Amino acid sequence: MKTRISLAQCREIIERDHLNNDEIFDLIAKRLEPRFELNDNNREFYTQLKYYFNHDTRYTQDLKRGLLIVGGFGTGKTLALQIFYIYNFLIKNGKTMALYDTDEIIDSFCRDGRPTIDRYNPEYGIMIDELGQDTGRHFYFGTIEDPVDVLLGRRYRRFKDRGILTHAATNLDARGLQERFSEKIYDRLCETFNLIPIVGQSWRRSK
Repeated sequence: MKTRISLAQCREIIERDHLNNDEIFDLIAKRLEPRFELNDNNREFYTQLKYYFNHDTRYTQDLKRGLLIVGGFGTGKTLALQIFYIYNFLIKNGKTMALYDTDEIIDSFCRDGRPTIDRYNPEYGIMIDELGQDTGRHFYFGTIEDPVDVLLGRRYRRFKDRGILTHAATNLDARGLQERFSEKIYDRLCETFNLIPIVGQSWRRSK
């Protein structure tokens, strides 16, 4: 997934102006969404995410688990993933993390089959946007498969074997996730993710 900001440009500004981590966050957020502002709806959400990516003990959940951002349509889940994809890269001096969209994973499977799932399972952290948005029934030469379910199973093994994390954003609540994924994968989601809700009015409707 492409973001609308240059990492090189961001790093140049940070180094030139000697920005601290809060200022880095503000710079990224405003570059991605000029109307972005912290308010009563999202301040605690973003504060907790900054704690998390800085491994700050003030984070209220488990620093060893990934993040599952849950919220309604248009509340800024994708924006949050993009902000912290870039934020993590900059504050950790280029430490690798990949950002994927569910549609990208599905399209790849439908075009090239099951082996392509491993493209989205690197030996480092990933972020998945729009988790659970699909039906789970996808076809490759007559074979019905759920590539996202398969990928989450493989990410679980990365987590258990080496502590490698997966982060995601979804419109689904707990019941919706339970209905969308297999029982085994849903149980593993509960084990590997901290659930972090984002609330507020749709950004799209406020334009």
